[in-house]
Amino acid sequence: LFGVSLQPSEFAKFAAILFAISRLSDITTPRTLVRAMAPLAIPIGLILLEPNNGTAGVIIMSLMVLLFLASVPLRLWALPICVIGICIGAFALQMPYVQARFEAYLHPENDLKGRGHQPHQAKIASGSPGASVQKLSYLPEAQNDYIAAIYAEEYGFIGIAVLIAIYAWIAYAGFAMAFACTEPQASYMAASFAFLWSLQAFLNLGVVSGLLPSTGLNLPFFSQGGSSLWGNTAGLGAMLSIKKGVI
Repeated sequence: LFGVSLQPSEFAKFAAILFAISRLSDITTPRTLVRAMAPLAIPIGLILLEPNNGTAGVIIMSLMVLLFLASVPLRLWALPICVIGICIGAFALQMPYVQARFEAYLHPENDLKGRGHQPHQAKIASGSPGASVQKLSYLPEAQNDYIAAIYAEEYGFIGIAVLIAIYAWIAYAGFAMAFACTEPQASYMAASFAFLWSLQAFLNLGVVSGLLPSTGLNLPFFSQGGSSLWGNTAGLGAMLSIKKGVI
């Protein structure tokens, strides 16, 4: 866009939450729920078509948490969202690249020169503190989704423990703001943003450690990517505005 590369889905994560918060007061029946949330089907659908199932899943889970925190009755949204989630999951599993990711997750040794190469090298990096070798192009594109593997190789267990503690502190600070805030919409925003960052960090670190299949999600505030950093810092700024009493 005018010579600048952007990834709209990084901004859609926060925009979807803010839009949903603005429509919460309109939800009283299943019909009003559908009417209020229907516009979100457009960005989520476009993200799925990229395809980027990980980001779409994170947005849907964040919306579920928001509806729960806002005390929207479960009978209005739990079953429909579960059905939608199952349909999206079934659709995603039919995609060749998703099947390949699961195969690489379960048996990376079967394709060490292809999709299994990155997860395999990430495990080597995570299990070799102080080696400082995998960053020399053994782990390709490590500055993106697998940045934590290189960090683990450089700083070991203590470094990873500190990193996890930082994300835990961000989550605690967000939820503490949410509980302390007297304005419902600001409270929902703080809690939803904190959950969004926590979920992404959990999924990314799970992938890097080999506990989860690849999701394509970056590590908030850490992985390379201008759009991600812009979106996350804007969200963080909004939370700080709550603490300052601006929102």
